[in-house]
Amino acid sequence: MMDAKEKQLFDDLYDRLQKQSFDETDVYALYILLREKVDEKSWLRELGDFVAHRKRDRGRMYTNFKVLAEFDKHTMSLNALAGIEGIQQKELYPEIQKSMVELGKPILEENVLAELLLCTFSLLQFTEFADNRMEYIGKLYITITNREIILCADPADPSQPRFCLGILNNTYTKKLPDDKLLDGWFQFDKKPIRLQRFGRGKLKIYYDGILL
Repeated sequence: MMDAKEKQLFDDLYDRLQKQSFDETDVYALYILLREKVDEKSWLRELGDFVAHRKRDRGRMYTNFKVLAEFDKHTMSLNALAGIEGIQQKELYPEIQKSMVELGKPILEENVLAELLLCTFSLLQFTEFADNRMEYIGKLYITITNREIILCADPADPSQPRFCLGILNNTYTKKLPDDKLLDGWFQFDKKPIRLQRFGRGKLKIYYDGILL
């Protein structure tokens, strides 16, 4: 249950969500408010913990990262990857809707959920994975193509491939110039992208001050 102040904050956040006037700072606050109010095994709790504690040595995404980062296709069976998955919209979206209803609010529109996920990807940029000695073993960053926005994992070991932990359809950027990779593939692994919204318009993606 939320206390009176938390409820006040949540009511204000929900109003911005419903009107689609929110940005990633609002989603950050939403995760902080909800993370201890939901099931410990839920995606909402996992992502809330990731946002709150940006160097992770436990949790669902950490486990998936470790398995994928240590997988060797030459010596290991694909069975080792059974059950390994990134952020699952089919689980996360119903969890969000359930939380809204439990807090006395109508469910959110599908396009609001998509923007929530985009903000989540943005918030997770440059969060780190650490081993049991809290030493760096990898980070998250965003890749954007003309079709998709992808949350990617970058293991510290350069011999290990980068891999995907979440995908969202890209309806947010202008058509990016083609290069030799896929249909316009840009990795934002040196600086984070920024999300901004002006009034109640669509979320815009900026990189280093440039609108994408």
